[in-house]
Amino acid sequence: MVALTILVFWVFRAPFLAQPLVGEEGIFADLYLNSPPGPDYGLMARINGIPLRAPLSHPAPLYESMTHLGSLARRYGWTPVPSMSSDMAIRSLNSLFQLAFWVTLAVTVPWRRERTQGIAIAAYLAMLISPLAVGGSLYLQVDTTVGWLACGILAIAVQAGGVSAWALSGLVLGFVGKQEWSICLALAAAMTLGWGLFMGQRRSAGPLGLVVLAALAGSFSSWTFDPVNWSEGADVMLSIAAEHTVLSTPSSLGSWFYNLLRLAPFLGALTLGLATQAWLVLRRGWRRAEIRSAFGLSFSIALTAPFLMSTWVPEYRYVAPALAAVSAGMVFELLRTEVSRTLARRLVLILGVSAALGVVFMTVSLLMARSVTEGPMASVEGMLARERSEVLAARQTGCVPRLSSGFAYALLDLDFVGSAISVSDAEAIAAKAGRALCADRG
Repeated sequence: MVALTILVFWVFRAPFLAQPLVGEEGIFADLYLNSPPGPDYGLMARINGIPLRAPLSHPAPLYESMTHLGSLARRYGWTPVPSMSSDMAIRSLNSLFQLAFWVTLAVTVPWRRERTQGIAIAAYLAMLISPLAVGGSLYLQVDTTVGWLACGILAIAVQAGGVSAWALSGLVLGFVGKQEWSICLALAAAMTLGWGLFMGQRRSAGPLGLVVLAALAGSFSSWTFDPVNWSEGADVMLSIAAEHTVLSTPSSLGSWFYNLLRLAPFLGALTLGLATQAWLVLRRGWRRAEIRSAFGLSFSIALTAPFLMSTWVPEYRYVAPALAAVSAGMVFELLRTEVSRTLARRLVLILGVSAALGVVFMTVSLLMARSVTEGPMASVEGMLARERSEVLAARQTGCVPRLSSGFAYALLDLDFVGSAISVSDAEAIAAKAGRALCADRG
């Protein structure tokens, strides 16, 4: 199964590896290529040939994981010269985080012992080649890399490991992950504890409490490691929760619904997987469900629902960790549940149709040169054309352009300020070096 996993993984991702980096992806390419020390991990600008970096406002171990992977790869000969042609090598390296999850899941699942092996393999492969999984593995961001792996490993531990595995994976998630993932874990534990107490299974309190305490210990260790990025990450999380959800701003209901429709091709597999996992657990009845089934389903829900309510930006990366949890939960539940032949055929058909639609969508995206990472479905050429016009103006006038890091990280001879930085801050950065910011060309 491991060999099949690796083969399918790369076959379905290889055509997209050459997509140029866009948006903020250059920040993470810089982490792989240069492994900058913290707390200033983020490439924000380059002035007079000198990179200017700043904190990235999320827990530092997220970025340390990427810098260490880059350092390890370079030690063993991975030395792509920073250029547009290096994007394939960088995306390949980035994909290793997700590949590690799929291989771990393939090794952990007892494929040969169960009668529902065929359905479980079909579900596994459908998730593996879904647009969210394929695009997510290529997408240079913390949610699609460290987040996918950390949340996925915890979901596997819940399904197949003992209490010690729960605690260890919770500790790792709390240390390397965003604060919101630990909150999702605590929310899932609370939901499961409520179920356990209602059903008279009070023994569930011990394991659930232990995994939450482990996550808290990991999060505290992350704070002591780098209090600047951790504290700024907490501020970002609280700000988004207070101001950028459909619940906090009901007036944004229209744009929120539009964003969901725009992301629908990437959310299809997640929705199907979560519905299947829930159906399998609830089909046996809550009174007969094991604690690991209830906890696994609760964790999948907790990683999905809050992020779908966000009005922040229409990016699928925020629910990428949820697909890792859902994939593990669904496969294990299929192996625990006896399914009639009729239901099995229907489920395989549904999974097959979902996988086929996903492949069609990704193929069309490839043929039309649409982004499958940041700015999903936007024209890659359209994004690059704007950047090229800015570069041309900068070279003619000597001004400092505002460019996305995904485009500018590779142009080592060109000064720039990141387009994610406000105009006023960009002007201040340029002025401090005695330079002028290029006029906004729209």
